[in-house]
Amino acid sequence: MPTHEFTRPDGVLRVDADDSLAATAENLLAHLAALPAAELDDDCRIDLGWCPLVVAKEGDGWRLFGPDGAEGRTPDVTPHLFAAVEQARVAALLGVRPEPIRFDAEIAVEHGALEADAIYLRRGSDMAGSGWHLGPLTAEAGADVHLHPHPAYEIAEKFPAVAGYLTLPKDYLVGVVGGGIDAVFNDQGKRVIGPGGELKIEAQPELIERATKELGLTSAEVIAHSRHHPVHGYFMVWRSEVDPVMLVLHPNGEQLRLPTLVHPDRVEQHWTDGDRTPAGYVLS
Repeated sequence: MPTHEFTRPDGVLRVDADDSLAATAENLLAHLAALPAAELDDDCRIDLGWCPLVVAKEGDGWRLFGPDGAEGRTPDVTPHLFAAVEQARVAALLGVRPEPIRFDAEIAVEHGALEADAIYLRRGSDMAGSGWHLGPLTAEAGADVHLHPHPAYEIAEKFPAVAGYLTLPKDYLVGVVGGGIDAVFNDQGKRVIGPGGELKIEAQPELIERATKELGLTSAEVIAHSRHHPVHGYFMVWRSEVDPVMLVLHPNGEQLRLPTLVHPDRVEQHWTDGDRTPAGYVLS
């Protein structure tokens, strides 16, 4: 496991985390570097929301540790940083207020569901612990199903893809197939994320409204003729019948109106080149 370091005049700060989380690890080190040594020596804690991390004296400096199960601790904080980063990303992606969950909070699991290839997780107010219920993706549980409590970190270890979705609010449902996110339904029963974690425009009703006005389409047509860019965050919506046109909408208010249908790669290039425009502007 890579070790990320920051050298202070009085010692070295160390964090063990996968290189994919290097930026997050370096931010933690920068935060710790500003603290006095006495505070670091006094079991300094950093609460990620998902779990606390603890600084401990080690050799010529200090090392950051995370919980390993309910009682132990580990220097590898990769799963904890990953969960915290993903939970913030998913909440921002869907524009929801997260309902925090601790790593050791209980999730009610149907008997045998952890061995299934396709599962669902649904958060309700009638479940103990975190409110999450996990079952096989065949039908929701009836009254006679045997439930077993499992800590959230065990579920995140078994199905890493769900870690970021465990702070979604009540009545959200997450489908997992083959270890990956297959669908997310919001508290209104609308599918807002599709296979692979791709955001659906149903999660952005204000964008649907803008697209219906700009393109003269119904809401159903906008949903059917839309595609999300996972990196830049915009939605491409197109009208292909009469007077073909493509509208590129971002939740931050930026948009493009292209006077013809354009290949997604060209749309990405326009966006990267800074061609975002005020509402109604047509890129020639």
